[in-house]
Amino acid sequence: MGRAYKLPEGNIQISFSGGRTSAFMLHKILESNGNLPDRVKVVFTNTGKEMTETLDFIQECSHRWNVPVVWVEYEEIETKNSYKIVNHNSASRNGEPFEKIIKRYGRLPNALQRFCTGILKVQTGAKYLQSFKWKYWKNATGIRFDEKRRQKDGLINNWYYGWYPMIAAEHTIDDVESFWSKQSFKLNLPIVKGKL
Repeated sequence: MGRAYKLPEGNIQISFSGGRTSAFMLHKILESNGNLPDRVKVVFTNTGKEMTETLDFIQECSHRWNVPVVWVEYEEIETKNSYKIVNHNSASRNGEPFEKIIKRYGRLPNALQRFCTGILKVQTGAKYLQSFKWKYWKNATGIRFDEKRRQKDGLINNWYYGWYPMIAAEHTIDDVESFWSKQSFKLNLPIVKGKL
């Protein structure tokens, strides 16, 4: 199982959503690899709509596990979609990035046009990574073995290939719950059945 979390070759984004599952994945990657090399970036993309508890949890994981987490937010620079780097103290908490894209595109996201995820999270994270001249990379995503139907193969969004260490390790929701039951800190949000 430990080999599933060994870093693959090339540049790697570890997408840290701030949830229990993605934090479990980050911990396992750190446990299997030690300090992360410069070719690996742990990225949290803030929409300004996350719960305060989520932001506090991300900061706590970063501090306790001694791992730099880069916080990025959507920004418009010279009428182009871009990003800005923030931190726990300066991160938007009132939906400011979300409001900016609604104003820019003149409509609300909906089930058919989920541009909030595409722009606020995927594209914003990509803009940050492209600032390092990354053309392609592997993106570690916290998708568990029990939800492997969500796995995507091939090049995604023209930038990255999915890396699913939790699927390779066959880690399920039970493994995540067991891990967090033994930790001295937790994400202080209620657990929705089947989601972590």
